[in-house]
Amino acid sequence: MASYTKEEVEMVTFFLKEMQDYPAPIPDSVVMHLLAEAGMNTTDPRVHRTVNIACQKFIWEVISDCANIKKREMKGNQKKNQNTDLTLSELKTVLNARGIHIHRPDFIVSIPDNDKK
Repeated sequence: MASYTKEEVEMVTFFLKEMQDYPAPIPDSVVMHLLAEAGMNTTDPRVHRTVNIACQKFIWEVISDCANIKKREMKGNQKKNQNTDLTLSELKTVLNARGIHIHRPDFIVSIPDNDKK
């Protein structure tokens, strides 16, 4: 069994205490459902909050990387009135780098309502 120093124990205790005061970005019911779907049934709120914070960090990193890709693309194209919206293309690139593969077209063609018969 591993032995921990007093400093390590204090650091983990402090982290768990601070984590309880941190507002949850994802509702606990959603986290509990996703954990149950993955086969992990636990009622420990510390586990829920830890997963919640990890999810928030992952989402933040993905969005940040998508924004960086968009900025690089915009520097390459010095056109005026550039669209700064993030697209599925950037999202696919970032998620592929993390081993998550999306198999969808980059855009969806829709038929205007007046053309439908």
